[in-house]
Amino acid sequence: KKIIKKIIKKIINKAKYFIYLYKLRKNFSNTSNLKNKKNKYPLSGYYNYDYNYNPKTSVIISNFNAEKTLIRSLKNLSEIRKEIEIIIVNDQGLLSSNLNKALTNSNDLIINSRDLGECLSYKNGANVSRSSDYLIFCQSDDLIPSDSSWYKDCIKEFKKDKELGLISLNGGGFYDKNFEPINFRRTKKFPIKEYCSWLKFGPFIIKRDIYFSIGGFKSFSLVGETANAVDRLLTLEVIKYGYKAMLFINKNTEKWKRREGRDDGLSVDDLRKLKNRNISFKKTEKLFLNTYGKDIKNIQKNL
Repeated sequence: KKIIKKIIKKIINKAKYFIYLYKLRKNFSNTSNLKNKKNKYPLSGYYNYDYNYNPKTSVIISNFNAEKTLIRSLKNLSEIRKEIEIIIVNDQGLLSSNLNKALTNSNDLIINSRDLGECLSYKNGANVSRSSDYLIFCQSDDLIPSDSSWYKDCIKEFKKDKELGLISLNGGGFYDKNFEPINFRRTKKFPIKEYCSWLKFGPFIIKRDIYFSIGGFKSFSLVGETANAVDRLLTLEVIKYGYKAMLFINKNTEKWKRREGRDDGLSVDDLRKLKNRNISFKKTEKLFLNTYGKDIKNIQKNL
């Protein structure tokens, strides 16, 4: 009886093996017309032809309490999926199945963290980026347009001006007396394409090699949310490195919707009323100006 059981077990295992091979061959024959086949005999039996080995751009998104808006943005990136990779830094500690399903390409990444803050989230995302040319940093409560013209317009600006290193689609300008920041968005007529000495975050598009050459985002303050003033510091570092920073707002980039919606229902006005936010903002602002005041004055002279 033992011998018969062993023989039956061997026959069953052999049968399973041949069924497995048959499925592999069938899968391959069904996909034989696909281009750029990288792995003809995957051990898992699955063929991933959507992996982007050479993405031009990494879209790095810090997610905190805005998953619904984020999932809408991910769908809206479909027009440029062939040349981008998506890296989400999920700073909520827990990963939801809905967010996981929203990433459809094989090389999309999710980094799970717990309340690291916006600045460190971007640094972690950039460190695993595989893009060749650009990094785009944005927040999960900002809605990315479904029309990809904003992206194409920004790439055109980089190609036209080889000295352009950083673009913001939100705000920017120069420092007036006592370092009061003049915002071109409030003083210039639409459309706006101006070189600036400071840029306001949301989103930032930067040349990859410049980002890593200057050391990326710097958490120079650990008072409250560490992202306070790091957008202006990154702008300053780009200019000191010999490149230009631009505020770029036209009919296409204007379609970015800032603060579209958070899952907790808090509005921009609600966030501005937060006591800890206001305290940390003022302390960080003072530290930034005290630390980099001389650098700011120097770059202002050359604009």
